[in-house]
Amino acid sequence: MKTKIFLIVLACCLMCSCADGFDQNVVNTALKCTDPGGFFWGFWNGWTAPLSFVASLFTDNISCYDACNTGGWYWFGYLWGAGSIGLGAKAPVKRSR
Repeated sequence: MKTKIFLIVLACCLMCSCADGFDQNVVNTALKCTDPGGFFWGFWNGWTAPLSFVASLFTDNISCYDACNTGGWYWFGYLWGAGSIGLGAKAPVKRSR
């Protein structure tokens, strides 16, 4: 059973790896972006993503990310910002023996 699931997941991954790439320049041209967001804008959007998500539930004017972005560097900053939210949130537990 585990072998079948593994083979299905492997086949799906192999098929997806052959998919056509996403061209951010086409999106920026279609949206008429004059100043696409870069690494630091992505970091800021990642950092504020939880608040943006809650606000986006109540209004259509707010989104969690910038559609007009530079691509890889924007998403790197976004993931770094979103991932750094919880760092240091939990102190290590000291156990006495």
